[in-house]
Amino acid sequence: AQHHACPCPCPCPCPCLVAAVVAAVLNPEGEGGEAEAGAPAGIQSLVTTAHRQVVRARDAAWTRFMSNLAADLDRLSAQYGAMYEAEERWEANWQGMVADLVRDNAADETKD
Repeated sequence: AQHHACPCPCPCPCPCLVAAVVAAVLNPEGEGGEAEAGAPAGIQSLVTTAHRQVVRARDAAWTRFMSNLAADLDRLSAQYGAMYEAEERWEANWQGMVADLVRDNAADETKD
């Protein structure tokens, strides 16, 4: 049975209830807020210092990962771009040599 004022019929705490609790506890930066005037003393936040440190460490690791990924992709793009350009030059040179051989062979056949 529904135990809170929520439009969903779920019997467990639904996302809107969880969001309401989080909004009541956290400020817009995701940090623990101060207790409201007249609120009972005690726990003022569900976010602990340890949790903040874990989130900061996670965010720092993600930032490092994304930075390293971007650098690796740039390096690989430059490396394979240079290889592709070298392959194109080789192909053009090869086509030129084949054309020269065909012309030389055609010239030899017309002499006979």
